[in-house]
Amino acid sequence: MKIIVSAILLFLPATLLAQTFKVTPAGNFVVNDTLIIPAYVVSTEDATSETGELMTPDLPQKNMTARAEISPEMASQLSVYWTYDGWVLVPRGWQLVRAAVGADNSSVYEFREPNNGAGVVSLYDSGGACVGCALSLAAPYFPDAKKEADDMFGQSASGLEAQIHTVKLGKHTLAYSRKNAKGQSVDGLAYYQASDDYEAFTFEVSLPQGQQALATAILNWRLPPKDER
Repeated sequence: MKIIVSAILLFLPATLLAQTFKVTPAGNFVVNDTLIIPAYVVSTEDATSETGELMTPDLPQKNMTARAEISPEMASQLSVYWTYDGWVLVPRGWQLVRAAVGADNSSVYEFREPNNGAGVVSLYDSGGACVGCALSLAAPYFPDAKKEADDMFGQSASGLEAQIHTVKLGKHTLAYSRKNAKGQSVDGLAYYQASDDYEAFTFEVSLPQGQQALATAILNWRLPPKDER
């Protein structure tokens, strides 16, 4: 994960890394009509404000339900967070350690296992207005993005791609797996679309041994609809 972060940090403004945030309880999210999952909303610092004012994404009160392949046992171990990039499913009790949205709408949300930080759930999104962010996020996974990053900036996340096993899920989306520096399994989704507005995101999950059964449900929650992959 450190390699991915270092790549995107080449392009994100320093103010994005130091932003403050707030987590507020938002009631319950209902899955499959019967399963209750605690919901929270994440407020992030307004990158255009000089006073550090927090901004909060409008909570879709009428859309706090979903159909998903989540068992009652899984539901009892999960929480869901509403962000400017939609809902993020994470193991219950984990802590949000980083949340920021830039003036260009690029964003980062990172959750960690509270005891020793061994587990991580992270979402990085280019926001559609930051070409450098999109290319640096996509370069390790998409050859076209890597070539364009090399041509445009003379640098990319070169080296990480050699460690990744990928499965293509559509024209713009793939699933991947790799090992982190500690030898732990990391599973993720990567999305890249080169259009008038370059768009990319990565979503990664690395869970402790006792919670690895939750990985598929957490990843599928962020998987784009089939016609958008």
